Amino acid sequence: MRRAREENWWTKQETASRLRGRIEKVLDAAKARGWRTGENPARWRGHLDHLLPRRQKLRRGHQPAMPYEEVPALRRAPTSP
Repeated sequence: MRRAREENWWTKQETASRLRGRIEKVLDAAKARGWRTGENPARWRGHLDHLLPRRQKLRRGHQPAMPYEEVPALRRAPTSP
């Protein structure tokens, strides 16, 4: 599991972070139901934060919003197949 996370961690940090969070939730749920024991290997605090570098902040920022006046024209525009 660690190898799979590390492969994406360097190239697709946002995707890797979301995947790690989902894996962590699944393993926590399994532990709560008694299906597994021990520590959660996908936990960031106290585990992976010592093994992997922190995720970089997004540099692109948000997409600018469309001016409200242009919305009707966009809705009327034909869509390509």
